[in-house]
Amino acid sequence: MEFKIVPLSRNEFNSQIPTKEVLQAEMVNSTLDHDAVKKSQTDGWNYRMENYYNCVDDYSWGGPCDRAAADSVANAQLRVSLTKKQLESPTGTFFDTCTVSVLADLNGNPIDGAKVINTKFGKSWRIEDKNGGRPIWITSDTTPATYAKKGYMLLEREYKYEAFVIGNKKFVTMIESVLKPATLKEGNRKYYPSTFLDREVYFLLKLENIEGNIA
Repeated sequence: MEFKIVPLSRNEFNSQIPTKEVLQAEMVNSTLDHDAVKKSQTDGWNYRMENYYNCVDDYSWGGPCDRAAADSVANAQLRVSLTKKQLESPTGTFFDTCTVSVLADLNGNPIDGAKVINTKFGKSWRIEDKNGGRPIWITSDTTPATYAKKGYMLLEREYKYEAFVIGNKKFVTMIESVLKPATLKEGNRKYYPSTFLDREVYFLLKLENIEGNIA
């Protein structure tokens, strides 16, 4: 579900955590919304099925209307699920993580601005030249030994954040970020790095950057 992300500082977040009464009301509203969109989806199915049996052409079967209805039901189910999780939590919130790959030199120093890019030859790291020259390209999906031969190693940064949901808004605050050596997934000889950030973490990092500039 595409919640509107609201990044907050820790103090702002703590001051806005919903009470149990607010969450109980949210549970009622989210359940009613879910029931309504589920009924609308079922009514649409029945209508199109009746047209099918009556040999009436109906090109909306499995089309945009069906997909939109399915998305609405999935979004409503997610809202109910998250609200239930908050009600069961002693804090009224929930926690999540986002892990991204970090390219570093052999001393463990992260390379600024290195990103994994899709190219016509596969995925590669792109390292910008600080003097404005040609960027350096390094194949990303490869073995630890190959990284080492090229003078690099792979790290992982795990972001942990706390969140709560009210309506269509998701309020989030950063807890910590931890940098550690990357590990191969079981059965893999190669790394398959990704620098894709969750929307929540993207907005939190943007907030931290703004606050840092203000300070």
